[in-house]
Amino acid sequence: MTPTHEDTAPLKGGELTGTGLTHVDFALIRQTAHDAYAAGLCVLPAADDGSKRPAVAKWGNYQTARPDKKTMTRLFAGDRHGLGVVCGAVSGNLEMFEFDSAPAEELFRELAAITGLSTLLECLDRGYSERTPGGGLHWLYRLTE
Repeated sequence: MTPTHEDTAPLKGGELTGTGLTHVDFALIRQTAHDAYAAGLCVLPAADDGSKRPAVAKWGNYQTARPDKKTMTRLFAGDRHGLGVVCGAVSGNLEMFEFDSAPAEELFRELAAITGLSTLLECLDRGYSERTPGGGLHWLYRLTE
């Protein structure tokens, strides 16, 4: 079903490849950004051009300090098409392991099984993961040391 809420807009170029999504829910993006911020993550808006780059002029500062609440509200005011999380110490030692394609993930899983690391992959699979529009995979996890 196509969203009809006034806080949505058609995606540029139609459907987001492989997702079935045709509209952006701006309110959901804002809420997700604020929820991630409340969880201790350093969240920045993504550029609206479809790239993965942050939509801030100088994002290097955010590699060591999260924006304050006032700045977060300003950064996510209006119609933002996406968000990103800065990994590392600034986000509580969050790390991301990324596969760019399903074949790369499959090979990694095969090699992990051969080398006795299947239990580790099971732990990662039980945590947070997300599929990318191109068929890749992100595992996100926090380090304790």
